[in-house]
Amino acid sequence: MKKTYKIEVDCANCANKMELATKNTAGVKDAVVNFMTLKMKVEFEEG
Repeated sequence: MKKTYKIEVDCANCANKMELATKNTAGVKDAVVNFMTLKMKVEFEEG
């Protein structure tokens, strides 16, 4: 399952930290943060 979230970050470094933390979360298959659009796409593992 994939979901897109609106996020509020002030800098690209913060966006990168958010992406890495989300990727390291149990149940998350992949995460991509787009700093320009302020959106984060998360793909969750099945089950």
